[in-house]
Amino acid sequence: MKSFALACLMAATAVSIQLLQRTKTETSSKKSYNYKDDHEDDEDSHDEVHIAAVAQDSGPLVIADADGKVPEDLQLCNFEEEYGYCPLDAVATVEEQKLVVADQIEAGFSVLEDYNEERKEEIEKKVQDEKAKLVDEILEEAAEEAAEIIEEKSKRRAAKEVAEVYEDAVKEVEEVCEHKTEGVAEIAEVKTQVDIANEQIKENLIEDLLNLPNREGSDINDVVVEANLPFSVQTPSVGEEHPEEKLDRIVNRSGESVKDIKKDPEFDSFLNGILQQFT
Repeated sequence: MKSFALACLMAATAVSIQLLQRTKTETSSKKSYNYKDDHEDDEDSHDEVHIAAVAQDSGPLVIADADGKVPEDLQLCNFEEEYGYCPLDAVATVEEQKLVVADQIEAGFSVLEDYNEERKEEIEKKVQDEKAKLVDEILEEAAEEAAEIIEEKSKRRAAKEVAEVYEDAVKEVEEVCEHKTEGVAEIAEVKTQVDIANEQIKENLIEDLLNLPNREGSDINDVVVEANLPFSVQTPSVGEEHPEEKLDRIVNRSGESVKDIKKDPEFDSFLNGILQQFT
């Protein structure tokens, strides 16, 4: 009986799904997907599980983990191996600079897609664990009720009533399955919507970047900063430039915030320029 219930459970979930757009004031909601759980025992039997995709302003969507947390800076660990060059190496023209940044944006969105897939699978597992707990509770309650019947009733009467208890338990598990199987599909739907939204954000960002005039200046960095990317993108220097000039631009964009300065797209190339003075 229990194995049948668990088999039925494989497709069962209860999930409240939200797709959120978070602004600096944390007050704006862009879009929501909600799965209402109307099983009468669910509220007392398990914790609510939801999937939330969060963006900083108009930036890409990042699926929060099972604890509701999102990373501040995903790492492009294999960029040099995949693209065959270091993004901090100085380039000869602004056009080359834009292409280097575009490559990093492509790589970053690929890392983000993998990260979101991992979070989706993590949340699906948590949902399945919660449902397994619910089914166990249903069957344990049925077993306790059956034991009481057997203890108190005659064999003939007990056999009939125990059969009725387990028949009700199986119906309850089937009801859970019927109400919850759409949860898995809705989690996948959220992931699909996130992928579509992020693909459009990436295409628009790269298009804006490549359409910038081919002249020196901070336009490229302004575009990257305003994109609110959840991964680091660094702009290489065009030709030789004194590190102090680059530092002035970084401070102008980031103010006095050490965190913002370290995330600035020119920060790593600034440090690289400093190190090169001693080599």
